[in-house]
Amino acid sequence: EAPNLDGKAGAGGGVHAFAIDRADGSLTHLDAQPSMGVNPCFMVIDKTGQRVLVANHGDFVKAVRVVKRNGIPTIENLTDDGTVSLFAVKPDGSLEPACDVSVFERRPPAEPGPGAAAHSVNFDNTGHWAVACDVGADHIYVYSFDPTSRTLGAAKAFPTPPGRAPRHSAFHPRRPYFFITNERESILSSFHFDSKTGDVTPIHTAPTIAAYRARNTGR
Repeated sequence: EAPNLDGKAGAGGGVHAFAIDRADGSLTHLDAQPSMGVNPCFMVIDKTGQRVLVANHGDFVKAVRVVKRNGIPTIENLTDDGTVSLFAVKPDGSLEPACDVSVFERRPPAEPGPGAAAHSVNFDNTGHWAVACDVGADHIYVYSFDPTSRTLGAAKAFPTPPGRAPRHSAFHPRRPYFFITNERESILSSFHFDSKTGDVTPIHTAPTIAAYRARNTGR
């Protein structure tokens, strides 16, 4: 989870692969690949072991860009992209360079508020869909997934109420539901998931703590 892989400014983060010696538990470093985003914070391996998905959070630190609108100099503040990257696993367990990257919808620079930020990505129980949480711009993204493909399916975007910041998801092991913790409110949200279409329907929210007046967050 870094912005400057190998000390290179703007290089983003990295993903490392290791081999595990089953006899003694020792590790052998196989390779490292750029994560194709800043501050990678979550990764998951598909059921077949052929593909790895990585959520790159991005950064809320503002960068200044000066533009002229109607001849008037104006400052625009850009933030790093939130992305989900797809990696193919080689037979020896090392990783190929990212074969596809999905970039979350960018907030217009002149629009106030945080930019998109990928905080997690998980597979549904069928293994045919991947669900990513956008903690920055309050969205859930759903991708169709094929473990033999080198591309992610087109993303479906489902907005959540502003200010909740969906963070981590977990699927029910047997029923068509998943649940999300929200970073900026101490609440848990439940959703119905249609494994045929990839559609998401909100069902319910519940507090995770008793009423509390001071600032609190769900992590």
